[in-house]
Amino acid sequence: MESRPEVMYDVKIPLRDGVKLAANIYFPKSRGKTPVLLNVTPYIKDGGVKSTVRTVIRSFVKAGYTVVHTDVRGRGNSEGEFTPNFQEIEDVHDAIEWCGTQPWSNGRVGTFGRSYGGCAQLYTIRLGSKYHKAAFIECAPSVHPFRDCTAYAFGAYMPIMRAWQALITGKTNKEEIYDDEFDWEQWLNIRPLKDWAKRVGLSEDIQSHLYEHETYDAYMKKVWSDEMIEQMSVPCYFVTGWFDDSISGAMDHFPRLLKHHDPKVRRSQRLLVGPWAHPLSAPYRPASKLGDFDYGPDSVVQLHGEAIRWFDYWLKGKDNGMLKEPPVRVFHMVANKWMDLPEFPLSGSSPRDLLLTADGPANTLDGKGRLGGKQGKSGSSRFTYDPSKPTPTPFWKEAFQNGTNEDLRYIQKRKDVLVFTSEPMGSPLDMLGMIGCELYVSTTAVDTDFVTRLSDVGPDGYAQRLQHGIIRLRFRDGFEEPKLVKPGEIVKVRTNMWATSHRFAKDHRIRLEVTSSAFPSYAPNLNTGGSTWEETEPIVAKQTVYHSREYPSKLTFQEVQNPKFSPAWTADRWEQTGPRKRRKVQMDRPTTLK
Repeated sequence: MESRPEVMYDVKIPLRDGVKLAANIYFPKSRGKTPVLLNVTPYIKDGGVKSTVRTVIRSFVKAGYTVVHTDVRGRGNSEGEFTPNFQEIEDVHDAIEWCGTQPWSNGRVGTFGRSYGGCAQLYTIRLGSKYHKAAFIECAPSVHPFRDCTAYAFGAYMPIMRAWQALITGKTNKEEIYDDEFDWEQWLNIRPLKDWAKRVGLSEDIQSHLYEHETYDAYMKKVWSDEMIEQMSVPCYFVTGWFDDSISGAMDHFPRLLKHHDPKVRRSQRLLVGPWAHPLSAPYRPASKLGDFDYGPDSVVQLHGEAIRWFDYWLKGKDNGMLKEPPVRVFHMVANKWMDLPEFPLSGSSPRDLLLTADGPANTLDGKGRLGGKQGKSGSSRFTYDPSKPTPTPFWKEAFQNGTNEDLRYIQKRKDVLVFTSEPMGSPLDMLGMIGCELYVSTTAVDTDFVTRLSDVGPDGYAQRLQHGIIRLRFRDGFEEPKLVKPGEIVKVRTNMWATSHRFAKDHRIRLEVTSSAFPSYAPNLNTGGSTWEETEPIVAKQTVYHSREYPSKLTFQEVQNPKFSPAWTADRWEQTGPRKRRKVQMDRPTTLK
């Protein structure tokens, strides 16, 4: 074969409409045809995170793969206009087809990427390229436009996406937005939201296509509909963290692929969940400590090594035992041990409900709200929601992360927050699976939001955040047809708080808080019933949460009895050559970009 350089820069990949993507191609020392790994990024392949990405790429190249690292349409050196998410359906498919037919390719292509790069893989799988043999999907939000940051989170817009938009509008990154002195507050409070790009001086608005699509209409269904799961047959390895604010991608798609597909596809799906946040699950050797908690050395996983094992099985045909292992591996927090499971969520786990009750006003930490136990003296609890003074939520600016395991007491002290706390467990309670909250509510407005947060309260009062969820009332019966409420009308809603694997120690309590905003994670609902993008003047609303025998609001979760733990993975799992020796895994500094 003709000799070639180790790296080729800005190689043009032609797309079906004539636009060309720019790719850096990294070749292994072998001059024969090899399997190919494709990664697409909106964050500039030659940009600020190139050193981290290059380390990962080099490990793949050393393992014998040709790696194609590509700027997405309209970013970096790629041609065309950038239309996030929607464009990747066909663009990534075309790039896979190109990779599969090059003279240095053996026709077997794998894809890898995190966050946006994870979504890009999910978007294109439905098109079924014959060359696409495996996907390693990290930290991907749900690609359903109403379940995460693709567009709306259960009807609510995420203003953090405006900062993200500023970062990636144009051909280069605007990384000064990470600076400590950079004031996001001025951005996040611009109204109307549709004027944001113009107000900050951007010449283009890459989210303008959302302004005419506030419901799950035909346009939105182009990016994803649940029927498309049947078209997904590529082996997918999902990686996420219990504190990853984009856990929705794994929790939305993996269970469907595992349970609602033909047996061959079901056997080829994998899920790995650690005690990680969005940026910490990205480095290929994540740190064991997050916030105030250290989950121990066993929580550390060499994700690049795990990816190589996955690709070795599907692209090289190595019998490394990958499919002989259970399809699910999750980290059980507090116990700080791993569990291998046959599925997720577990069909054999015990469903549990804890009723919201109160013996008086449930506002603030000092209120009379209780979680579980007998019906209280009060059949309802009330608070006032003022959109101009929204309830805050933990937010990690430097990492675009909507909360991890922070202490929530500073939020729970507010009068516009209802707090429901259980008695001490008495014996450990192992929560494992999906979490939700069913609420009976009313409002004096025609539309509003309800937010729920779950926390673990220690004997010292520390209320560690676990998960949260939101629902916009107009979408309580689905995202296709908005349905405003009549002031005072009692309606049933459900918030989806995704999932966790967490042990509540015997002297700890479970806490649920209920409020109507979580800023800046979600743009405050102005309560008008009008357009998210056009409304400017807020309406103060009086909110009521009912918890009577007639209207039993409750926290719902899954409990596992006597959990069985598995040995921790050690470094020899990922050794490519040489003797297998147990050794500690070195930890890298986490990256900060999604």
